[in-house]
Amino acid sequence: MGSVRDDGHRRLEVDGAAVAYRSAGAGPAIVMIKNNRRPLDFGPVELLTDRFRVLQIQPVGFGASDRPEEYAFGSIDRQVLAVLDHEGVAEFVAWGFSQMAFMAAMATRGNERARGLILGGTSLIGHPNDATMRRLEREPRLPKASLEFWRASRRFD
Repeated sequence: MGSVRDDGHRRLEVDGAAVAYRSAGAGPAIVMIKNNRRPLDFGPVELLTDRFRVLQIQPVGFGASDRPEEYAFGSIDRQVLAVLDHEGVAEFVAWGFSQMAFMAAMATRGNERARGLILGGTSLIGHPNDATMRRLEREPRLPKASLEFWRASRRFD
């Protein structure tokens, strides 16, 4: 069941954890994957909402979403689809930058509802490489959700 909290995020339970998201505008849907709480809105949202419906989705383990100890943190595609289903969105374009570009790619991969993918700040090919993963696995400050997401992204084709 969806709900709205006083921080302006709507929340929807997916596989036992709440996914936080914000929706603004009207028109064709653009999904912007968001991995932090602040700022509340991406800068481009204000420019896009006069022509598009922008859904800023914060996957479980990131941003204002739940941060459980155990979760399938690489299940971004299921989380995005659950929000789209709840909001009655049939088709979408995903937009992401840097780590969120990988998340956007995961949300669109093999998804017949996806109509496009806008990426920036990274190359999806060869990243993260073995050396980067070894460094990430040794980083004590890296949140579990981030590490598990990167592990899942390496299985992504």
